[in-house]
Amino acid sequence: MVSLVSVATVYEVLEYLASEMTAAEILDDFPDLTREDLKACIAYAADGTSVYDCPIIPLKLLFDENLSPILPNRLRDIFPNSLHVRDVGMKATIDPIVWDYACI
Repeated sequence: MVSLVSVATVYEVLEYLASEMTAAEILDDFPDLTREDLKACIAYAADGTSVYDCPIIPLKLLFDENLSPILPNRLRDIFPNSLHVRDVGMKATIDPIVWDYACI
């Protein structure tokens, strides 16, 4: 069984290993870690399933009424499908409602 190690700790362990700290030195500095934890960190790195391997999801922007309504068209090649609040009938809508719409 592998004990849970936070992502930040995994990153730190990998950084320590990359800086040539020995497993013994890491275990001395972090008494809660075990050799199995170190192996799990290395396995995680070797697995290749990091955030860098995730598919890129195009970012869609919703521009507030305080910004120019021409921005979505000007930025269409970088941020396709972006909209201005007036394009979705939300001109003069309060921020919490715009936020709720944007989060859908």
